[in-house]
Amino acid sequence: MSDTTVTLEYAHQVMEKYLDLILRQPNFVLTGATDFNDDEENWTAAVHIKIGVTEKVDQSSLPEADRIPDCLDGVPVRFSIQNKIQLLNGG
Repeated sequence: MSDTTVTLEYAHQVMEKYLDLILRQPNFVLTGATDFNDDEENWTAAVHIKIGVTEKVDQSSLPEADRIPDCLDGVPVRFSIQNKIQLLNGG
């Protein structure tokens, strides 16, 4: 499935499929399928799986079974740094 045909519903299904993998990420705090870009990084993907962490970890430093690629089943994956203020406010 190409980025142009990824729907929010499909992204949510993929997120659920890989939830166990996502939850194993170091510093994990939240995840969701979204089309809203609230990151400060400059990227253009619309629908994506967001993985919120308190600190990013280089995926190559993790065991291969715990690494998350840039796309899961055609859905882009984006890591987002969540600071304590954002977490307290629910964002």
